[in-house]
Amino acid sequence: DEFVEMRMKEWNVPGVAIAVVRDSQVVLTKGYGWANVEGKQRVDAGTLFAIGSSSKAFT
Repeated sequence: DEFVEMRMKEWNVPGVAIAVVRDSQVVLTKGYGWANVEGKQRVDAGTLFAIGSSSKAFT
């Protein structure tokens, strides 16, 4: 938790959802911060984000 929260502050990221996979098994899913800062909607493991330019890493 501390690592993620420190990076969010350092990179000025309002919210993030993470998944940790080990041996093809999901061992952790968690949300941090805000999905909607103005509306005070928190991020959870199921929050959807627009992928935008992030997909360039997959092609």
